[in-house]
Amino acid sequence: RNVSKMAKRWTFGLAVGATATAAWLTKNHQPIVHVEAMKTQPKHAIVIGSGAAGIATAYALGSRGLKVTVLDAGEQVASECSLAAAGGMQRSNPQVDAATWRRTMKSWATSLTGLSQTLQTFHLDIRATWSDTHFWRWLYVFTKTSLFEDSSEKTYKQEELLKFTNWSITRMMAFMNQYPELAQASCLSTDGVLKLLYNENEATEAHQRNSNGSEPFELISMDEASQLCPTLKECVMPGNIVAVVHQHQAAHASCSSYTRALADICQRQHATTIRQNTVVTGFTVNEHRRVTAIDTSAERIPISSDTAVVIAAGSWTPLLASKLNVFVPAYPMKGYSLIAALNTETTAGSLSHVVIEPMQNLYITRYAHQLRAASIGEFAGWNTSPNPKIAEDMMAALGNLFPNLRQEWTQSKVVCGLRPFVADGTPLIGRLGSLSNVFVNVGPGFNGWKLAMGTGELTARVVVKDTSDLPFDVAVLDTPGRLGSV
Repeated sequence: RNVSKMAKRWTFGLAVGATATAAWLTKNHQPIVHVEAMKTQPKHAIVIGSGAAGIATAYALGSRGLKVTVLDAGEQVASECSLAAAGGMQRSNPQVDAATWRRTMKSWATSLTGLSQTLQTFHLDIRATWSDTHFWRWLYVFTKTSLFEDSSEKTYKQEELLKFTNWSITRMMAFMNQYPELAQASCLSTDGVLKLLYNENEATEAHQRNSNGSEPFELISMDEASQLCPTLKECVMPGNIVAVVHQHQAAHASCSSYTRALADICQRQHATTIRQNTVVTGFTVNEHRRVTAIDTSAERIPISSDTAVVIAAGSWTPLLASKLNVFVPAYPMKGYSLIAALNTETTAGSLSHVVIEPMQNLYITRYAHQLRAASIGEFAGWNTSPNPKIAEDMMAALGNLFPNLRQEWTQSKVVCGLRPFVADGTPLIGRLGSLSNVFVNVGPGFNGWKLAMGTGELTARVVVKDTSDLPFDVAVLDTPGRLGSV
């Protein structure tokens, strides 16, 4: 009861703080004035970011004949967020609505009390975010979108985003059929997903139809789930399972392995140049609002009039955009993944399905001789280091769930990646404000990996001005009205 009271007080305080602070920030920032886009078709492109979104964008641009150079601060392709991705490819989208807002506030508040006995969906590091004006402005947009957006407009956007998700996943699966080495490298599996349910109210067809999008599913018993995935027989659940959602067609794959294999194809087929350990430090913009040079840790790169610049740097996109005086409403949500090596044949060898354990917020997959468990989203600024307490809690929860693998989970590798959580839950794809030759591809933060081939393709189409004949409303993902100035 005391924990609940403390959580409610923190929730109220966060809501008031977000509204007051961000309203002041919004009032004191000027709106973006748009200017004419590039007058000629680009022949070259610089893509900033070599994660799943950046490499997919580079491929789509290269396939249209553009000479592409990729810049990335990391030591190798897919070295951060894409490395920590869980790998799910379900045809559904998390919703940003009043329920999401309440769940987020409650999770943050509970994490701040320090008294919770379970892994919260979201964790807030108040020391890292308290003085961060970008966080409060992001939170204002998140609150406004979640609570005050017109319901019919919200429904329309969700429907169009689901169409985009279906299109993106269909493209990715077709691409893996075209290039079997991608499917093999990423350990593609279409065995499905098993989501455990503890709540009777959720164990209904009507409830699940609302949360599963267009992903086919069936409700089955725990015994039936254990027949499909024998590993579940060895698990010790933290509660009574009332039913299991079986998404029998859902796919999953290793995001980092897929992205690196795709980067090889870009280099081999399109002669794409990928420059690692290259930090973008600034931009030069002329009087016509065109970027004419990019400053990096290695050199200054001149930008010709026939070169497009795409910022697809995940959670680092808002920091790069701020150097161009543009506010991008995305904030890093640090995702945690534990990677456990399987040295011997165990019952985990029969973990053919993705298993979602919602009480501890665990998303468990197997790739070859590894088990991977993803959980929690921490709001702690641009800090990529794991919180030792969260990592310990994950190891303990997984050790309790898989007693036969307790040692493997205890010795597992902790990987963190910053997911770019766009405040309205929809990817931002289009021109970056008033800049004539700069484009952005970022978000949405929850499922960017499975959308990568779609966001990359759409970004390329925007760059070359060819967005006709698409099975969704491009305006839902476009940037006008969703950016601000700094």
